[in-house]
Amino acid sequence: MSKNNVIKVTEWVMKKFPFNEDFAEAVGILCMDANDEAARIGDHKEVYFQKPVGGALSLVNFWIKKWAFQRGANFTNLAADIIFDLSTKNKFTDGNKRTALLTVLYFFKMSGFWVVEPNPADYWDKLIENVVEEFEQSKDPEEIKQKLREQILENLISVDPKYEDVTEETEIDPESEIITAEYVKSNMRLWQQEVREDEVIMESLKRLSVK
Repeated sequence: MSKNNVIKVTEWVMKKFPFNEDFAEAVGILCMDANDEAARIGDHKEVYFQKPVGGALSLVNFWIKKWAFQRGANFTNLAADIIFDLSTKNKFTDGNKRTALLTVLYFFKMSGFWVVEPNPADYWDKLIENVVEEFEQSKDPEEIKQKLREQILENLISVDPKYEDVTEETEIDPESEIITAEYVKSNMRLWQQEVREDEVIMESLKRLSVK
């Protein structure tokens, strides 16, 4: 699928996001399950599981409100916010960088996307590390996120066969296509297993656990 077609699909996928309380719960599940999964990858501190749930979920609620009212917001805006905020705002006691990467990967899975084979193999852990490094250097957050949006778009691929026929005029069935918390709960184990089976991604996550 060409880059232009990927852009077209991301525009259509945005129609599946209702930006309501139920969608906030759906994204919250991605985030909290990502943090739980991060604890199983690599080294972690003894206090890992003392996770401040309230702070993380307040961030999710902030995203939903922001995305609902942000003029011109698109799929890569959302994904860039997830990576930037989770990797830099330290909402968890440990595993923030792993949680950032896992959450955005689950977000891709939820939306019917995946990523191309990383080249070089450490592409994704370097991406997360660079975000944190540039943030700590007081670089403009919007410039950091703009670069993230470009990187995400360059690496995104569609894995849902029905997306092959998506056009700007394609309608969605509200009963079957709108993303809900129940949909995420029903598919979370599958997405986690698919991520675990990606050896290159798992190596990136392991490297992040010691940095």
